[in-house]
Formats: sequence, C-alpha cells, structure tokens
Amino acid sequence: SDAGKVAIVDVAGLRVKKSVPVAARPDGICLSPGGEYAAVASNAEGRVDIFLLPAWKPVAALEAGAGPGSCLWMENVAGH
Repeated sequence: SDAGKVAIVDVAGLRVKKSVPVAARPDGICLSPGGEYAAVASNAEGRVDIFLLPAWKPVAALEAGAGPGSCLWMENVAGH
C-alpha cells in the first residue's frame, strides 16, 4: 500500500508545521486520556500507529487486523 501522512497544523498561523508518516489512508486519530499519546488508525493496512506527543515521535505500530475502525485508546501501549 501507499504510505499515508498526518499533517500537524498550526491553526493560528494557518500553516502545516510538519508531516509524519503513517500507514496508508489514515481513517482516524485519537488522543490518550492524558493527552501524551496519539493513535492513528488505518483500515487499509489494519494497523494503528502510536506517537508520543508533542514531538509526534513514533513509539509503536500495532497490527490490528482487518478494519480497526477509526480509533480506540488502550492503556499501557508499548509499555508507556
């Protein structure tokens, strides 16, 4: 599959601050309850990519099977 990207946008400045690579055709983004992680789901690849915020540092890529949906947060992802 083709790689996907998520754009990190400075809404006040109306500009894209950075883009981070994710699985193809990302379908949803959610935040961890404390706001320290973001998860990006891809139904196209059956994968969820986990990032440490605010740097958007990749910490895990979880195989989720066919169609993980838009997003679901799980506690203690990748030992964090």
